[in-house]
Amino acid sequence: FLGIVLNSYLYGILTLQYYNYHVNFRNDYPILRAIVHAQFVLETVQTIMSIADGFHWFVYGYGKRAQLQEFFLANIDSPIMCVVITLISQGAYCWRIYRLSGRKLVTLAIALVICCQAAGGLGLGIMNQKLGNISKWNKTDDIFMIIWTASTAVADTTIACVMTYLLLLNDNSYNRTVRVPSRIVRLLIESNIATATVATVQLLITLIRPISPPKTSLFLCPGYVLGKIYSNSFITMLNNRNYAG
Repeated sequence: FLGIVLNSYLYGILTLQYYNYHVNFRNDYPILRAIVHAQFVLETVQTIMSIADGFHWFVYGYGKRAQLQEFFLANIDSPIMCVVITLISQGAYCWRIYRLSGRKLVTLAIALVICCQAAGGLGLGIMNQKLGNISKWNKTDDIFMIIWTASTAVADTTIACVMTYLLLLNDNSYNRTVRVPSRIVRLLIESNIATATVATVQLLITLIRPISPPKTSLFLCPGYVLGKIYSNSFITMLNNRNYAG
């Protein structure tokens, strides 16, 4: 329930960020506009599906223990759609790292970790969709969850570290043209630390036995909001270009 509420709240913030982008960057690069529009559409669908989950469990399923154990749409709107949204944002971050540093090896290493988290998230969603019920959670689900969340945390932490290094290089210069990206780079660092933290929390919920699935469904809470944090951070980064200079 908490994850669905937070997800809806973050969607409201995302709507405001999307509106600001639409108003201020009508002539932005076509690829960036396409990414922003795609993210907003995906997040809108994901929010509607998560609310449908809430109705299925807590309204139509009120007092029905068996219905509370059903995944319903959670496998699609949490791991699968979250992975797609994450790929968009992290892919853009990888491209920015390459443009700022010019280092192909570092970019490729981050991209490989991102592919691992995508495989883990998609595998988890597909597996649980076949199971249909949290009571059937098994070791394979644990493996997919660990791959997904651990790879997400590693990728985001690596991106934050690389961006910190680039920021320190920029701060050593007093040339204004070099310092312009500093605000955006700082925002990138903060957002990737936030997403890495959420992914780590989800991993810990899976590993700590008293609260791990199938005993509880707490793991869904960070899963619902992770994609929203990525989307909000990405569009906020684009909007902050108005203030970078």
